[in-house]
Amino acid sequence: MTKADELVDEALKKFTSKNFAGAETLLHDALALETDNLLALNNLGHIQLLKKDLEAAACFLDRAISIDPDFVPATLGRAKVYLASRAFDEALVTIQSVRENLEEEQRGDFFHIIGLVFVGKQDWDTALNFLEKYVQERPGSLHALTAVYQTCLNAGYASRALDALERITIEFPSESTPWIQLLNQVRNQGKADRLPAICRRLAEYGEATLPVLNYTAQCCFDAGSYAYAAWMSQEAKTRNDGFDRTQFAALAQAERFL
Repeated sequence: MTKADELVDEALKKFTSKNFAGAETLLHDALALETDNLLALNNLGHIQLLKKDLEAAACFLDRAISIDPDFVPATLGRAKVYLASRAFDEALVTIQSVRENLEEEQRGDFFHIIGLVFVGKQDWDTALNFLEKYVQERPGSLHALTAVYQTCLNAGYASRALDALERITIEFPSESTPWIQLLNQVRNQGKADRLPAICRRLAEYGEATLPVLNYTAQCCFDAGSYAYAAWMSQEAKTRNDGFDRTQFAALAQAERFL
């Protein structure tokens, strides 16, 4: 390992700990020692992309690609720069150029970027096809599932958006926001028939937060499903019988049905 490589490794540790400024400094130090260090150029390009300095990002990534046209990480990064610039055709051509050279761990990024390109083009079905492949390549990724949900929502695919949210709450039951989003969509779409299944899964999970239980109870009240509202109140009492009845009014109201 060269000294430049050691600096790149240290920069990666700082980047992982979200010390982006420290990582950037180390990467510049690495380039001062080795002007053609591909990893340093690629990582600097991605840091500039995070900073939304697209011109600087393109400069670093283009330098890496000029040194080694087969260096896939830099090409993936360059496609992201085109994507951020809304140059969707250029992003698509760039990303497709590395299709045959992908390593296994790069396939998820590949499908994600292409999916986002077609989101930008508002070709929703093609976008969802690639984003579902992204999910397959990244099992257990909340980010991947959320990308599918958001695309369904943007496309106006209401039923598919609900299905995507349900999938998220099944795989990530500890995340409160998807439960609230799911309940909002159920209310907005008049899909009260989905409430019993939601209540059942919340009860089975056993660790839902009081705000989620309270909002579920409110949705059940609005739908006239008083027994299910009472069920949510019972779940709240089981977990914290001393909950604030003034703050969680729907749960308190449902107690009279117990």
